[in-house]
Amino acid sequence: MSSITEDRISTIDDLAKELAAFGLKIQGAPITDGTIQRVPGPRSKTKSDTAGWYAITALDNGLIFADYGDWHESGSHNWHKWRSRDEKTYTVKEREAVKRQQDQ
Repeated sequence: MSSITEDRISTIDDLAKELAAFGLKIQGAPITDGTIQRVPGPRSKTKSDTAGWYAITALDNGLIFADYGDWHESGSHNWHKWRSRDEKTYTVKEREAVKRQQDQ
């Protein structure tokens, strides 16, 4: 997970920079509807090799959370997570909103 201090809220631009630094090749703005998006990843040799992936959710309350990875990495469980704010600072309402979104 990216390093986030409790007093800093990261933005979608911060996330886009982290995804690019990881090696995901996203054309345009990242899609933030919570669905898995397949894109060329850090080990992709062609544009059609979409082993890279990400899923980003942007809630109405401003929280953004994402998971991402590359299927070329060893094991399908090798993924990364990113949060716009440290999860320890979420209010009860924010935790409930995140849970509702993840359960959809």
